[in-house]
Amino acid sequence: MIVAMVRMVVATTCDRAGNTLEGLRDLGLLHVEHVKAPASSRLDDLKAQAERLDSALSLLPESGGPFAEDRSADAVELAGEIISLHDALKGEREKHDQLRAEEERIRPLGDFSPQDVSFLESRGLYFRLFRCDAGELADVEVPAPHVVVHGKGNVRYLACASTGEVSLPFELLPVPAESLSGVTQAAEAVRREISRVNKRLDFLAGYRSVLVEAREHLQRVVEFQEVREGMGTDGLLCYVRGYCPERETAAVAAEAGRRGWAVMWEPTDDETEVPTLVENPRWIRIIEPVMRLMGTVPGYREYDVSFVFLVSLSLFFAMLVGDGGYGLLFLAGAAAARRFFPGAPGEPFLLVKVFGAATVAWGLVTGTWFGVESLARVPVLGSLVIPAVDSYRGDGEFLMRLCFVLGAVHLSLAHALRAVREVRVHLWISEMGWICIIWCLYFVAETLVLGKPLPVAALDLLFFGIAGAVFFGGEGTRGWLHTVLAGIADMPLGIVRAFSDLVSYIRLFAVGYATLVVAMSFNRMASDLSDYGIVGPFIAAAVLIVGHGMNIALATMGVLVHGIRLNMLEFSSHLGMTWSGKPFRPFSSERPEVKNPSPEDPALAQAHSALFNQ
Repeated sequence: MIVAMVRMVVATTCDRAGNTLEGLRDLGLLHVEHVKAPASSRLDDLKAQAERLDSALSLLPESGGPFAEDRSADAVELAGEIISLHDALKGEREKHDQLRAEEERIRPLGDFSPQDVSFLESRGLYFRLFRCDAGELADVEVPAPHVVVHGKGNVRYLACASTGEVSLPFELLPVPAESLSGVTQAAEAVRREISRVNKRLDFLAGYRSVLVEAREHLQRVVEFQEVREGMGTDGLLCYVRGYCPERETAAVAAEAGRRGWAVMWEPTDDETEVPTLVENPRWIRIIEPVMRLMGTVPGYREYDVSFVFLVSLSLFFAMLVGDGGYGLLFLAGAAAARRFFPGAPGEPFLLVKVFGAATVAWGLVTGTWFGVESLARVPVLGSLVIPAVDSYRGDGEFLMRLCFVLGAVHLSLAHALRAVREVRVHLWISEMGWICIIWCLYFVAETLVLGKPLPVAALDLLFFGIAGAVFFGGEGTRGWLHTVLAGIADMPLGIVRAFSDLVSYIRLFAVGYATLVVAMSFNRMASDLSDYGIVGPFIAAAVLIVGHGMNIALATMGVLVHGIRLNMLEFSSHLGMTWSGKPFRPFSSERPEVKNPSPEDPALAQAHSALFNQ
């Protein structure tokens, strides 16, 4: 259920603005909407410190030295050191790469002092280095004393010394700026520095919790400062504006009377700015992890589809995974994970259990247990199998028809929900028309995909559906005739889109069948390998574990790609959902969201000192 909101203004005298905001934050009921853009040098300084902490945490190793017991360390200074060390480490690694490249380049030339070469050249003796092929060296007469300093394969390195310039048809190499031993020593020194920096970063990783606490504190402080800077002013009065759940207005009014605030609220007008607060019973809230995963929030005037999503996604999960044995593994995995993470929110674990139970139920009626047909013939399990959906002996055509039925019901439900909300009769008739069109398209899909004859009733559904959608679906401002003509023009494309959406539900059959085929293939592979002597059973067991593990992973990905898509795309588009809402985020002391204090404000400086220097 989407909670009703009111637009609220809380006013106070400017000298009491700070205390008022503290009271509102403790109350935690107002989603603040800034009256003016918050801006000040103090706020910029706080955000800069927060960014420094964020950068440091992103650079810090996840695990390192022992947990730091010293809690008095200045978090911002630690962050600065971490960033500086990381920059230094990057520079040292680049330097090391350059030295290693130079070391490899001059190694064939041997270890000699470039200063000695410079001394000889100052006395008129020229020293040159060349690289050539062995064949080229044999064909060319070198007119100066020379020596081959290195040879590998067909490559030769040649050193020449003469009192004049020597011109040879070989590649002239520059004289190294540093000796080989000098470059090697420099590279070793850089390696030691890299090791030192890495050890220091590993040690500082023990302060991760200090930095995390500091960042959370900074987030709260920055949020407070943003609200303070974003307040409106009118003479001696300061006021904050935002949105509050309608049911909580009495609580705000009571707190205002106790603290001496002035409060005013009114129904919301600009629906695009109203935040969305969705509240449901606990058994429906288990679908919220999926919504958070998708990052979707319904608009304030849109629909709360949590219940529909929970039911349909559970069914889609069962059909896409399709194996009762895998469902048992999901149940066991969720139970085991819950024991390992007792402090984590319970919704994700409960959701996986619901998905697992739905998959077990589907496995019972289809007789699918790890792709082993003999398990489906066990008397107890076999008695529960529905012949029409039997994975091994059933009718694939029936399963495809079932997918089309599910699609038609799912999409019809979307239009029915829109119709229920409509108070205008003509729009209600339009939604009923689209339901007729969808069921006509269901019969068309049966004809095109399954080869069934098209019933006469399908044409009647199409006629009444188009008439209802075209003649009663418009809200145009340019007249009824213009609206009808526009509806007629849009109708062909709308029907094609609806047909495409309906046929998309065939993926429930296709992906579930693919999961079964892959499971059976790995079972046959393991059976064949089990006959290879003593090691055969072990190899077969490994194949079963790896194969079914991969199959479960692929099936789970199929749920993410196909099951969620059918809800978020096909169903939601027919429901008219844009998912354009923004979440309700109350100004609250319990929600760490913002960033660091400045000595300019004594209260903030005291909070800063308490956190960083206690």
